[in-house]
Amino acid sequence: MSIISVIVPVHNTAGYLKRCIDSIRNQTLIDIEIILVENLSSDGSAEICDEYARIEPRIKVLHLNVGGPSIARNEGMKIARSPYFGFIDSDDYIDPDMYEYLLYT
Repeated sequence: MSIISVIVPVHNTAGYLKRCIDSIRNQTLIDIEIILVENLSSDGSAEICDEYARIEPRIKVLHLNVGGPSIARNEGMKIARSPYFGFIDSDDYIDPDMYEYLLYT
């Protein structure tokens, strides 16, 4: 089981999504579960999520057919297996030591 589940609601952010996912994958804290909750994207975001899930075993993808980031976060929490949660918007990226810093300080 991972120590932190990072839940990323995704909707039409293909231009930013790879940088977001890479910033989570490259955390100094390795023990992270990444949950991408894709929600009716029409710009290739769904395909990017699936592509990353094929190459990164820590990534799970959930495809929804209902709108809104709150619903996406809640659905992501339902499948998360970690004792702690983090949320990142899919058009953002984070510093490499963010979760290690939050967990241990």
